[in-house]
Amino acid sequence: MRKLLLFLLLILGCRLFPVGILLQPSAYHHALSGLSLLNSHPANSFFHPSLAQSGIESSVSRILNLEQLPLYNTHFAFRTPKYGFFLGSSYLNNNLYTESDTGFGINYTYKFISVGASIHLIHTNIKNFDSHSAYPICMGIAWQQTNITTAFSLRNAFQAKFAEELLPMIFLWETAGKLSDKTTISFGLEKENDFDFSFKMGSSYKLLPTFSLLCSYQYNPHRIGVGVVFSIRNLNICYGVRTHPHLNLSHYITLHYEILH
Repeated sequence: MRKLLLFLLLILGCRLFPVGILLQPSAYHHALSGLSLLNSHPANSFFHPSLAQSGIESSVSRILNLEQLPLYNTHFAFRTPKYGFFLGSSYLNNNLYTESDTGFGINYTYKFISVGASIHLIHTNIKNFDSHSAYPICMGIAWQQTNITTAFSLRNAFQAKFAEELLPMIFLWETAGKLSDKTTISFGLEKENDFDFSFKMGSSYKLLPTFSLLCSYQYNPHRIGVGVVFSIRNLNICYGVRTHPHLNLSHYITLHYEILH
């Protein structure tokens, strides 16, 4: 119960988009400390609106391994040769506090460059107290050349208000490169207003055609993530676990179906 109260105080004290306790939209992101370029799946659009991979996925987690803090995510994306469309929802449910984030995005690709934008409806409710909503807009650009992909995103680009206060902007940068047909590595930075940079690095290794390993490290705060992906044709199951400097491990599982053209 003490850990639950501590987590709620962190959420309420930091409002939305807090660096270090930012809620990940999938088990892939959880295992990879928020990095998005190591695996192609719909939830990547949640952080980088310039990305869109056709498919549908559903995820569930217990934050800090507490049954009182279930987190549910569902994401759908569809890609054409030039355009990508994304719809996703994240829902944190507790008897005292609920938070939902529903986003819609679109992107356009010209040759090796993609640009995208998304709008989110974020709603929070504190039982017997109050509720608030915000409509942040996210923008991003990504480009790919040979085996290297880079993505930049600005979350809450126009500083939407939440409870009459300006929400912070978050800058995300990530670059990934293929070392071989089986191995990909990625480096990223996350920067929120009035906070130091958070550095991340991760890798994905395809051990077998049906089995991949994920691992990551985040600096500021220090966190380690690991995960596995089981693939059967178009169906993927990802399990991820991540440490926290002071609190329990968090476990995550994602069921992902790829839509191939």
